[in-house]
Amino acid sequence: MTTKISQTKVINNLRRTLDKLGLIGKVSADDILSVIYHSADPKVFQEIINVLGRYTKTEKDLQLLTESIQAAWNHSPHKTLKNLSPDEKLAEYHQGVKTKPRLKPKYRSNKTSVCQLAETDLPNECMIKKMGNKTWGMELPASFFKAKDKLLKIKPWTLPVKEAKGKLEELLKQEPFCQLAILSLKRAYLDQGKEKQARELMETAIGMFKNLLPGKFQPGVDRFPWAILNNRDFLTLILDYAFFIEFFNGVKASIPHFEYVLELNPNDNQGARTVLATAYLKTNQLNKMLALAEKYAEDINQEILLGKALCLYKLGKKNQAEKWLRKNYQWVKHSIRELLKTDHKKVNDEAYLYWFNQGSLWQAAPGAIDWLAGIKFESASSSRNHCIFSPAFFKT
Repeated sequence: MTTKISQTKVINNLRRTLDKLGLIGKVSADDILSVIYHSADPKVFQEIINVLGRYTKTEKDLQLLTESIQAAWNHSPHKTLKNLSPDEKLAEYHQGVKTKPRLKPKYRSNKTSVCQLAETDLPNECMIKKMGNKTWGMELPASFFKAKDKLLKIKPWTLPVKEAKGKLEELLKQEPFCQLAILSLKRAYLDQGKEKQARELMETAIGMFKNLLPGKFQPGVDRFPWAILNNRDFLTLILDYAFFIEFFNGVKASIPHFEYVLELNPNDNQGARTVLATAYLKTNQLNKMLALAEKYAEDINQEILLGKALCLYKLGKKNQAEKWLRKNYQWVKHSIRELLKTDHKKVNDEAYLYWFNQGSLWQAAPGAIDWLAGIKFESASSSRNHCIFSPAFFKT
């Protein structure tokens, strides 16, 4: 549980932050609290940080802004929580005692949407701008945030498919870059058995995204990182399309699309590399699998570690494969045990999920399971950093 912070302290923290960013007279603490209160988006605090982040000049400024907005979101009333704060709802859950109903807060602000906090400074249309050394980010117009707010009020996922489809198509006419609406409409099309329309919708959206990329943007060299919040909707869309292709066109056809996700965001906060590792093994692209493992040399994902071992085995390099497994045994021992079982019970843990993804590939490689069972492992320590994501992204 978090330490409770009074509204007075929340407001004072926000005022100090706004003063530091030179926003007094332009944005008020009540503006921010009003937006938090009215928003149905659980990620609204991230969007507020993203919109106001344009006024920060240093990492300390951004950290101050982040801490102030997170505290305001956690300890201020939300309309969706019946005027309680997330902190109060959490206390209810842990203590088993209902909090007394609260009156609607009175703020000296009529702002209810994130875009209203910096509407005059937002671009007129979506664009991709250079944010740093080889780093690019999306700039979103007010119409994008308004469309997202409207979508959350429509709640298309609660409507009959035909009605949802109509409302989503109308919304996308107003803001064609609204990624959440695109994915919701894709689902509506698929629910109606309209694969062709779903495909055309996603291909059009990704085509629009690629048209925004400046000519000097080089995939694989320049980055479109997940760390920039505005980029996340578009990275999500691109990854979703890769899975769409995998489902309808097969693993081999999907590989370039998963590779594109990694070209844009090598830090791979979405886990595309684990899917790609399995895809390379399924299509016998063993050199690509080894190159992927080398690129993410500090990774502890099972598909990378054990995928590399299987790859080396299939290439006839059993000694290298055994050496690799011994080096990384402490990270993969649970998955090795799962591979060697004759009965696999469905559970939601890492070892079972690994077996589900790559177990059949071990079975299909002649002698691989017997070879694996014959290795006498000793539990050894490793200096490997227990970090899922490569630290390379943070280097500038």
